[in-house]
Amino acid sequence: MGEDAFILYKISFHYYCLVGTVVVIAVGLIVSYLTGFQDPETVDDRLLVSFVKKYGNSREKDTQHPSEKEMLNMKKIEKSRRNSH
Repeated sequence: MGEDAFILYKISFHYYCLVGTVVVIAVGLIVSYLTGFQDPETVDDRLLVSFVKKYGNSREKDTQHPSEKEMLNMKKIEKSRRNSH
């Protein structure tokens, strides 16, 4: 090819997906930076993929006090002991 060919014509077709991915991620990050990133706490759960809802529960706040957790665990242990005898 000549020297005046557009740069995309000079790369191998094997790199088209890589170049496209890098461009999309770079543009997305720049636009998100300029418009403000989304706060994960404000995302509606209906917009999330099912496995994120199931395994991505780190977004949920822990509302139980540690002493309440301990009491619930003790009750579970007592119940399992009673059921085993």
